Amino acid sequence: MALTREDIYAFLRMLDEDPQLLEELRRRILPDHFVVEVRLPTEWMAQVDRRLSNLERDVGELKQDVGELKQDVGELKQDVGELKQDVGELKQDVGELKQDVGELKQDVSGLKRDVGRLKGMSKEVSFRQKAGSYLGALLKGGRDASELVNEILNEAEESGLITPKEADYVRASDLLWVGLVRRGKFVNEQIIIVAEISWVVDEQDVERAIERSQILKRVGAWAVPFVSGEEWVSQELKQKALQQFVFCAEDGRFEPDRTDYATIENFFASWKP
Repeated sequence: MALTREDIYAFLRMLDEDPQLLEELRRRILPDHFVVEVRLPTEWMAQVDRRLSNLERDVGELKQDVGELKQDVGELKQDVGELKQDVGELKQDVGELKQDVGELKQDVSGLKRDVGRLKGMSKEVSFRQKAGSYLGALLKGGRDASELVNEILNEAEESGLITPKEADYVRASDLLWVGLVRRGKFVNEQIIIVAEISWVVDEQDVERAIERSQILKRVGAWAVPFVSGEEWVSQELKQKALQQFVFCAEDGRFEPDRTDYATIENFFASWKP
């Protein structure tokens, strides 16, 4: 009788349910000496083992290097953070330093201005005290001309010849001095000295002396500009002033020279109204 499909499935279920029967069947079917050997080339296996060992070693070293690298990166991040903090503090310090330097420059600038004013005032006071002897080589009977000039300016202003602003501009002169020409073709003529006095003479000093003398000349007064200082910003400026017939003095040296009276008379003549 032939086995059916159902018979085979029933037999397999029987084997699943009875392990001893399965083992007996395996013993009878497979002989005791049946052995399956899988042989691989010995040298090839040795190479595989060596490569696996090397790979394991390299992986271990790589892990160690990665760990050290992570540690270095962490330290680097910390150093960068500290550096950023230091740079921030440095920027703040530099900003404060710039502010301090700016304030110091401002203080020094103010101090220079104050010292300049003090020197100028000192020079002006000293010159006023010595004006009689200093200008005596040009004029005799010299005296302060503030009152005389005020009278001239008031009359000119009332007549409409000058504006109040121009009158006040002349009154602001450092020194107004009047006297009579001592000798020469203008002897005994009355001349007013319009003086600007500074420690260091600059272009504005020269311009003010000229402009104020021109205003007095316009109202009929014979006024000549005079500029004096311990020094001048440049010798070119002084030469320019002399070319405009401005009497100049530097550290007590008078120009034109007092011995050159012909040139002095030319200066007088250029300002005669």
